[in-house]
Amino acid sequence: MVFASVLLAVVLRGAADRVATALHIPATLALIVVCAGGLGLLAGAFWWQGPRVAEEAEILRQELPDAVAKLRARFEEFRGVREISESVPSPSELVGNDSFVQRAAKAATSTLGVLTAAALWLFVGFLLALSPALYRDGVLRLLPESKRERASAVLSRLQDTLWWWSLGRLLSMTFVGVATGLGLWLLGVPLAFLLGLIAALLSFIPNLGPIIAAVPAILLALAQSPQTALWVGLLYVGIQAVESLVLDPVIDRHTVYLPPALTVVAQLLLGTIVGLLGVALAAPLTAAAMTAISILWVQGVLAPGRGRETNLLHER
Repeated sequence: MVFASVLLAVVLRGAADRVATALHIPATLALIVVCAGGLGLLAGAFWWQGPRVAEEAEILRQELPDAVAKLRARFEEFRGVREISESVPSPSELVGNDSFVQRAAKAATSTLGVLTAAALWLFVGFLLALSPALYRDGVLRLLPESKRERASAVLSRLQDTLWWWSLGRLLSMTFVGVATGLGLWLLGVPLAFLLGLIAALLSFIPNLGPIIAAVPAILLALAQSPQTALWVGLLYVGIQAVESLVLDPVIDRHTVYLPPALTVVAQLLLGTIVGLLGVALAAPLTAAAMTAISILWVQGVLAPGRGRETNLLHER
């Protein structure tokens, strides 16, 4: 949660600094403008498409079990698959015998926890973005005086890395959402808008997110015909190929290259330790860790002369 707040603060402060430079206004006022503009866009989006998203989400909740049942029936037509299918517990068995009141209480508690965590995330991120120098100087004062200059350079590079990574992710999410929604609409798949929104949100998580987002779309398409499901699968593969071959190289120029295997390992590790939040933040955490290791260890210890030259070029 602390790192998520820092990531939000980097995004808000980076946007505020650029607004302040463009409009020639104080940074604090620019931050207020950025926050007000962001909240206004979110409120407008909810007012414009909120009812539609809620309606399609309810339809998706009702149609997914039917799609899974149809898929199960198709597989049972093959010899030897029926025994495996019968050994798999039904959705009601997986849910358990909790009463409706108990399930509603659990959902309410979980929702309250998510809303509280989101409010704390926004509040702490705004405070960090409001006075970044205060917290930056506080961190530097914890270090010996001889190490502060090096640490300051590391913090500056980390801020730059996280800003460009977040900007690149936002660009990728927009592209994936628009392309997915438009492609599903052209293929005649129902709930194309909601599925595009899900694809956009889950594309924040590299590697694993697109796979998870493709599952409901393929299931709904399979309920229509196997050919439609095939075309939907090819659509998702094509969009991810464009993202990986076109967008990701542009992002890597301003941040660091994240090897896919390393990112997946980080997602699995943090997902096991922290949960879903660890999976979501594994990529920016890995980018920050690789940047710090590159400056402190590779350039500072293994090749100190080369690291000094690289830092001078970066400052220029």
